[in-house]
Amino acid sequence: MIKQGQHGYFCNTNNIMGKLYFIFFFLCLAITIKAQQPPAQLPSLINGEKNNTPGKLTPEAIIKKNIFIKTSLSKPTVFVGEPVLVTYQLYTALSSQGRVSKQPSFNGCSVIELTNEKEEFEEIINGKRFHVFTVRKVQITPLQEGKLTLGNVTVENIVQLTVNNTVNSYTSNISNQPFSVQVIPLPANNKPAGFSGLIGNYTIAASVDTNTIPVGENILLHVDITGTGNIGLAHLPEVKWPAHTEHFDATDSQQVNQDNFPVQGIASFDIPFIGTATGNITIPAIPLCFFDPLTQQYKTTVSNAITIHVTKAISHEEQMQGIITEEVSNSKYLWIVAGIGITVLTAFSLSSRRKQKQQKKIPDTPAPQPMQTIKIPAAITEQQLMAALRHIKTANNSTAFFTKAKSFILLAMQYVTGDTSTEMSLLVQQLNNHSSTRDFATSCTTLYNTCNEQLYAPVNDEAVEVDLYDALSKLAAQFVAIKTASTSE
Repeated sequence: MIKQGQHGYFCNTNNIMGKLYFIFFFLCLAITIKAQQPPAQLPSLINGEKNNTPGKLTPEAIIKKNIFIKTSLSKPTVFVGEPVLVTYQLYTALSSQGRVSKQPSFNGCSVIELTNEKEEFEEIINGKRFHVFTVRKVQITPLQEGKLTLGNVTVENIVQLTVNNTVNSYTSNISNQPFSVQVIPLPANNKPAGFSGLIGNYTIAASVDTNTIPVGENILLHVDITGTGNIGLAHLPEVKWPAHTEHFDATDSQQVNQDNFPVQGIASFDIPFIGTATGNITIPAIPLCFFDPLTQQYKTTVSNAITIHVTKAISHEEQMQGIITEEVSNSKYLWIVAGIGITVLTAFSLSSRRKQKQQKKIPDTPAPQPMQTIKIPAAITEQQLMAALRHIKTANNSTAFFTKAKSFILLAMQYVTGDTSTEMSLLVQQLNNHSSTRDFATSCTTLYNTCNEQLYAPVNDEAVEVDLYDALSKLAAQFVAIKTASTSE
């Protein structure tokens, strides 16, 4: 006699082998469906009770009648590039265990896995209670027009049936019926020239970190596209750059919320640029064209225009004056100044004593010619050099960090060569002119180029800043040692 149990229709039996079989399958409970990782196995409904075979139906007929896969589409007809929701669900009215043996394939479209909010639920069909499991739930975006045939999913089901008071296990592979979506072309009428295939509903915003910037200093233009639809196909719209600007390659990133259909997300773009002349420059509003499938119309939204005041370039001396004023006024660093003074005096005293002893021992030998000393500009002291090094750490973002690091490299080269030039090539030449600093020409060039790469083609890795600061600290220590040795002779 068929008995309706908590999980479907079961046959009441005390068969020991059946119970052992139940324990085995219970231990093999599968994981539930999760986004980005379609399941290989579905939760088991076997709980110790067995399905009975009513009448003269064969076990195969019983399984096919009580287990099937249902597919559904959010829309049977969509435009090229319009997202469509595709769902595969397993329905079973039998005590069974399912394992996904074949996942559907999707050709001619992009795919985003969606979060499955329902792990399992029940549905009554023609008076019969079915347990429903979501096997796959995806958002697909057709990339070409025509009939798009969607792939089949296959679930291997293990069912225990009681035939003539004997419990047997039967395996049956259940697949969905073929189905497809019709993809039609976008309307040709009124299609904007700037349309790039974005479909859904979107807004665009633009911003900069600061509205005042010196000539030649880099700044980032941030462009954010937010909305629902095929956000994964978003591209940077055309920016009408005004005169007296120079821009570089953009970097992009995306954030997508896969909990709902259509997916919501934001596509962000950062474009480095500089002002090449003083005055006000205005970046015009940036238009974004998209197609709204609800109204079946093309729409254009625009960002806000941005005005930036470009001031005269800050001289190297002005940059250093700000650094020095800030650092020297901080009393917690005063002990460093005293320590540096003691170190210099000690080195000078030891050097003088060594010379006096040499002159007493060899009075007739002429004193050796002093090696060529490096002229140190009076405006740059060891205290100022170390203050500039510490000032790099006050940067509140990567752009400021690498800008300050570039200034420090130039200052360090000026400090050790005595050349007040701010041209990198001339300072490198000066390093090569002195035997004591010749080996540092390549390392300074490499560090300077690293700063430029991070400013105009950044790699989002905090380790780069850590490693660079460590290298600059070592460079400063070596240059101080060279200066101390040079001035003590």
